[in-house]
Amino acid sequence: MKPINFQVIFSDLSLVINTIYVITIVFIILLIIFENRSPLKSVSWIIVVTLVPVLGIVFYFFFGQRYRKERKYTRKEARYQKHIKNQSISQLKNISEKNFPENDLLLSPVKNIMTLLLRNDNSLITRNKTAKILTNGEETFPDLISELKKAEKHIHLEFFIFKFDNIGNIILDILKQKASEGIEVRVLYDSVGSYYMPHRKKREAKKAGIQLKSFQKVIFPFLSSKVNYRNHRKIVIIDGKIGYTGGLNVSDKYLENIPHKKYWRDTFVKIEGEAAASLQAIFINDWYYVTKNSIYHEKYFPKFTFDKGVLAQIISSGPDNKLNTISQFYFSAITSAQKYIYITTPYFMPTDEISYALKAAAMKGVDLRIIIPKKSDTPFSQWAGISYVEEMLKAGVKIYRYTKGFCHNKIIITDDMLSSVGSANLDYRSLETHFEVNVVFYDKVVAQKLSMQFLEDLKTSDEIKLDAWKKRPWYTKAISSFARLFAPVM
Repeated sequence: MKPINFQVIFSDLSLVINTIYVITIVFIILLIIFENRSPLKSVSWIIVVTLVPVLGIVFYFFFGQRYRKERKYTRKEARYQKHIKNQSISQLKNISEKNFPENDLLLSPVKNIMTLLLRNDNSLITRNKTAKILTNGEETFPDLISELKKAEKHIHLEFFIFKFDNIGNIILDILKQKASEGIEVRVLYDSVGSYYMPHRKKREAKKAGIQLKSFQKVIFPFLSSKVNYRNHRKIVIIDGKIGYTGGLNVSDKYLENIPHKKYWRDTFVKIEGEAAASLQAIFINDWYYVTKNSIYHEKYFPKFTFDKGVLAQIISSGPDNKLNTISQFYFSAITSAQKYIYITTPYFMPTDEISYALKAAAMKGVDLRIIIPKKSDTPFSQWAGISYVEEMLKAGVKIYRYTKGFCHNKIIITDDMLSSVGSANLDYRSLETHFEVNVVFYDKVVAQKLSMQFLEDLKTSDEIKLDAWKKRPWYTKAISSFARLFAPVM
């Protein structure tokens, strides 16, 4: 009997496996090309699948496939969306015909941005009685708790992360009490962001009458293509009159006095007025997408009688928005600024368009300052982010690294009038992939408060100087350059 030649068998098997592997790579490359993404993102994915053996393919199938299906994310509640569309058309007409009540010289520099947001997202221009800037958890949570206790009709909450730690349990107890009083309480949390939410707490909340739902549920978040399409929004609406949004989640980590915890710096905004209705519309759409149950009713949209006040537009973006509204807003705000631009972002991986806009603004003489964290909560994102620093410094952008803790703010202020606070970071994931929400203010007082807050944060930040930055070790340059390859796909 002829002996088995294992060497030949292994050689043949290796040839078959290699052939299948090469065919798979070619198939994926063709798939990426036919998806018609941006050239940068397509090239980035091609680099990943070709240069990272096996893992590159796995990474693509779990994170890279275009999970977006237009019909899947078409979840707009038709009746209210038609109402918003009609209002948007009316406001566009008023602006063009100079019939807008606040149509004065002060607002003329931002009218183009107002028009842009009306056209691409039907983001209504709202008038609000008050807009309160809340600095970090010490100001946000006491204010939120106070308003939750006053709720008389309904409470709607939507958060990326809802932790049942100290502050989370306090809020849960209030919600349970309110539900027992017959008040409608709905809570929407992201399945990945709140992946470790205890089942015991979920049962406790539902038993108390709280309607608790997870957004786009996944069983294994790191083994699902859905990990790229998360609901990163932070929204609270109370009785349709008061709305909150910003960067904070429900977690103790935003409280400075928690022992052995890293300080998280963030901002929330409380708005009383018509903007609450815009936040309400987003919540109702998200609730409909998750539950397939329309809860639209006029009772969630009380009427307001004041004609003047703080002007604001609520803007949202996500896989259901082809125009990337928030990205367009950032680009327009940066390119239209004449005097100064202040930006705070925890993750700095700007798209090509935003990167060009930032450098162009600085080169034309605009005072452009950006605060980023000195130490991030995700090291790989930080490495990718610092690869952009040198080119920004060369263009004249001033970049500071926050040293007091982790800077989680998402803020932009320009020229004493325009400002924005929200959930969207200045990175690919927020600008192109996640569901996000920001509030845009056209108000000098709000811009002044946010500017003062920004300048206060500068006191605990170190400015990066170009000469010193160029002298950093070669290996840090190599690591950051490598990490940058993955920025468009992170």
